[in-house]
Amino acid sequence: MIKGVHHVGLSVSNLDQAVADYGAVAGLTEIARFTVENTDQARRLMGLPAVSAKVALLKGVNACLELFEFAVPAPGAPSSPPVNAPGITHVCAQGRSIDDLYASLIPKGFSFPESPVDLGTGFLYAYGRSRDGAVIETEGAPFAQADPASWMGHVAFATHDLKRLVGFYAALLGVEPQFSPRLRSSERYDRVTGLTGVDVLAAWVRGSNLALEFWQYLSPETVARSDDRPVSDLGYSHVAFEVDDLETAFARAVELGARPHGPPDDLGRARAAYLRDPDGNVLELITWAPGAEALSVSALSHPRVLEAVSRDHQTLNQKQEI
Repeated sequence: MIKGVHHVGLSVSNLDQAVADYGAVAGLTEIARFTVENTDQARRLMGLPAVSAKVALLKGVNACLELFEFAVPAPGAPSSPPVNAPGITHVCAQGRSIDDLYASLIPKGFSFPESPVDLGTGFLYAYGRSRDGAVIETEGAPFAQADPASWMGHVAFATHDLKRLVGFYAALLGVEPQFSPRLRSSERYDRVTGLTGVDVLAAWVRGSNLALEFWQYLSPETVARSDDRPVSDLGYSHVAFEVDDLETAFARAVELGARPHGPPDDLGRARAAYLRDPDGNVLELITWAPGAEALSVSALSHPRVLEAVSRDHQTLNQKQEI
């Protein structure tokens, strides 16, 4: 059984700077720091020929962010790929006040080329970028009633085959996906995405604590990757799912078409495996050892916040229909 999305992995150029910057995102606070040494186990787990990295784990109210500063392999120079580029494209910070989200992120080096956009859904949207060019989406949810003031809303993927990728994750999590009508011919979509002539299909898979969001851009087109993106490259590297039975979850992921880097490994406080989904994105399956329960999804302060936000959103929609 998958208990939830434990964390999203992000490769950064400067760990200390990134910890300070991302500490402004949705209540994230550093709870652990460790190193990855160049061992057979680490190379096998990450699918790299050699590896050396510093890592910090930041805990939010409903999910975590894991930051890596790689010395080996060198992560390359910062870049700003467009949001229609294939792969894990962004994480979303939601809050009751998008102005408060802005106020916390802009002093931390995040840049927002456009002011928030209202797409008529009840949310306000704006895409920004970190110092390294990674996309952060801010969403204002002024209708939300429940605490906390901010949280992580989703992690997003861009894919050339929406039905295939959504089907994989829906089957892995054992939930029904939600598909959106085709979105196109709107200057507002162009403003949010920073693209021109946006024509896109979208879907969502709701995890217990964090949603997975999927986009297939028909224009500008999302094309398939021709190779596997190394987890050391700057930007979002993987999505980790906490499970209660690693071997069963691993076998299920492989059955659904995932390609493992290797078998599950014992990492001390946890056992984990890295695999590639049908698009080649890295997913991690992780289970915590006895004594490390404080790092579990179940130990987060508001793991069900998205359920409360969804109820408030439904109430808003019902009021608007009257």
